[in-house]
Amino acid sequence: MLIAYNAARQLLPEANAWYRDLDDAAPNEAQREWRVRAALRALAWPDVARAIDAMPESQAQESAWRYWKGRALEVLSRKDDATRLFGSLAAEPSFYGFLA
Repeated sequence: MLIAYNAARQLLPEANAWYRDLDDAAPNEAQREWRVRAALRALAWPDVARAIDAMPESQAQESAWRYWKGRALEVLSRKDDATRLFGSLAAEPSFYGFLA
């Protein structure tokens, strides 16, 4: 886990593949966030959705992660789910609310 985490923080392209080889249970908040970022950099949308789903509910409900989950769902042709997520996010006065 630490190798994938440090690789993600160094923006190494292999980080997402290394995270994928591990189980989805990252031990702390920072490692879970870098897991999503590594998947985003790789444009690995299924991995983005899976990593956000593996977050605790309190973390996954943060506006940034809800936005990126919506983008992943949109790319994965789950447009109705993405629209619902973006709709609730758009009602919030935040950076990601405005993006939604």
